[in-house]
Amino acid sequence: CAIRGVALGGGYEIVLSSHYRVADKSSKFGLPEVNIGLIPGAGGTQRLPRLIGVKRACDIILSGRMMNVKEALDLGVIDAAVVNNKESVEECAIRWAEYAAALGNIKSRQLCHAVVNKGGSADIAKNHKICDAIAKKLPPKHKGGIAAHSAISAIRASFSKPSFEEGMAVEEELFWDLLLTSQQGRGLRHAFFADRLARNTSGG
Repeated sequence: CAIRGVALGGGYEIVLSSHYRVADKSSKFGLPEVNIGLIPGAGGTQRLPRLIGVKRACDIILSGRMMNVKEALDLGVIDAAVVNNKESVEECAIRWAEYAAALGNIKSRQLCHAVVNKGGSADIAKNHKICDAIAKKLPPKHKGGIAAHSAISAIRASFSKPSFEEGMAVEEELFWDLLLTSQQGRGLRHAFFADRLARNTSGG
């Protein structure tokens, strides 16, 4: 996957579904859904823990922040970045694709085939403790924390459910519940779009 510019939310979830991820130096990445009362709904809560681990995935998903190319490389959320003018990001992506084809067995690069708990039951217990510790620091559900707690529940599914598909089913259920029934989420989305409208109207 060749990335140029900003890949946020669903755009970044598409990036996560690819075999290899190559970006130009101006690219930014993130899953900001919690800021509007939702959780990633296209596999972000299932694929990201498989790529960088539960603790780092919680940080990115719960903060909703953007990552620049350097941080993305350091965390391993992208495989390579084009930092000079010797080749375009598309040319770099083609080179990586040729490299992958020569290696063979690229199916193993898809995160839906990866596992979070490489250490078995010990890792499951460890990851539950990580989620428990993070959840204790979140605002209560009734005080604006419902999306964040739902995100933790979806992330838990990435390592507690027997399959990727079952984890995805949990994410989907939580996403639609927030979208259709959460008054907190409606308020956050109203504020977000009202702010966007005000900025556009004022020229800011």
